[in-house]
Amino acid sequence: MKLTEFYLLIVLTFIVSSCDFFKDDKHIVCNSNCYEVSIKGKITDRVHNIGVDGIPVTFRWVKSNCWFCPENKIDKESTNNLGAFSFNNSIDTSFFSQGYSLFFSISDYPDYIISPYDRQFSVYDLKDNILSNLNFDFYPKAMLQIEIERVENDNFQYFSVEHSFRDNISSTDYIISYADKKESKVISVETASDIKTYIKWSKTINSVHINYIDSINCLKNKINYYKIKY
Repeated sequence: MKLTEFYLLIVLTFIVSSCDFFKDDKHIVCNSNCYEVSIKGKITDRVHNIGVDGIPVTFRWVKSNCWFCPENKIDKESTNNLGAFSFNNSIDTSFFSQGYSLFFSISDYPDYIISPYDRQFSVYDLKDNILSNLNFDFYPKAMLQIEIERVENDNFQYFSVEHSFRDNISSTDYIISYADKKESKVISVETASDIKTYIKWSKTINSVHINYIDSINCLKNKINYYKIKY
């Protein structure tokens, strides 16, 4: 074995060992600077407007930008049949001064689109009102294919496609800054099932902005299809 490979092996061993060391699943107990916190939240299927039962939520201290710092678990609870969860714990407030934040997270569920998209909340101040209203929104997932076909002869300077299923939040799916007579493309996106997905495409010609919008109700467990001719 070459010397460089040997050193690399040592480094990798250290990293793996460090990760295993900090995977301790025990809940920490507050012994000093203790403060009683009461935290409430809910996980809701927003399409059917019902709570999601049995989803585990983890509550812990996390230090940002620190690879090998322990993620000190405070508690873990699952949602009830109404989708609600709560924590009532005594925490050591000195963790804040050490650069930690209170961290609430859930796992990924492939059949759902989850908001917030990183499935987590970080809280840096016990006065933050979010502690009484930690809401994770679940949207049953559907697959949508958007086909774009070039049929016009205008010389646009900008063309884009985006989709949305929530107010004031959209995903940009395609952007092109020049006209190509042969441009044709199929874009695959994830969206919510059983509610309207709004599809918007925009074009800029000589500084004039032209917007088009339409909607489609996508179904779960199938490939939904929409075509744009531009």
